[in-house]
Amino acid sequence: MLTSTHKSQFLERGFTRIAGAVDAQDVAEAATRVWGVLSKSGIRRAHPDTWRQDKPKGLQNVAGDASYHRVFGKPASAVLDTLLGAGLWNSPEHWGQLVLSLPTDTTWVVPHQAWHLDLPMELGNTELPGVQLFVCLEDISERCGATVVAAGTHRLVAEEVSANGFPEKRASAVLRNRLSKKSDWFRQLIGFKDAGERDDRFLLRPYSECQVTLQVHELTGNKGDMILMHPYLFHAPAPNIGPAIRMAATQRIYASK
Repeated sequence: MLTSTHKSQFLERGFTRIAGAVDAQDVAEAATRVWGVLSKSGIRRAHPDTWRQDKPKGLQNVAGDASYHRVFGKPASAVLDTLLGAGLWNSPEHWGQLVLSLPTDTTWVVPHQAWHLDLPMELGNTELPGVQLFVCLEDISERCGATVVAAGTHRLVAEEVSANGFPEKRASAVLRNRLSKKSDWFRQLIGFKDAGERDDRFLLRPYSECQVTLQVHELTGNKGDMILMHPYLFHAPAPNIGPAIRMAATQRIYASK
């Protein structure tokens, strides 16, 4: 499942996408479960005109749903065994959390705020502390609320951690500050700049710095695709200005201590 190309992309860019990694029936069952909950807030699958709501209710009820265990299951275990080593990662008690973004009437631009890492207070293998997995439960297109990532930043973070150690507290904020002092590109990414220039500067053009290629990407994919993200990769939320609901399941897995 995890080919040499996938592994190379993961190590070079900080993310990769495995097309059709998850059984179609398992994905359909998980998506149907979510749509069932959304229907209680009047959001109906067959009626896109009902999809634009602020806060649908009851989504916490799908956390830890049995369908998520099937969605991740063997595909996730195979990937994690390859990247982290068999028996060298911590299996969660309940697989999967829902990530959902409904369409909104706003403007899409590469964000300058909320760039962060999701790291535990203590790490096992600091070279590759873990992997964050995403499974697309529905097709996710550009500008449809997909997580945006700053490809290549995981390599700069790894170099920083290797040289100066891992911060004990507020790891994400501290590492963001350290990286902004080291990288001109990242400092401009997290700083405010004219919105009309940000997409061209960060999304459309790769930038080489410290022998690392840096560029913003959206984690898009089709239903059944599995996306792997390095935990040192800075990422941020983005609005959904598309015609469809962004629906995915995610799980953070960390290496054993």
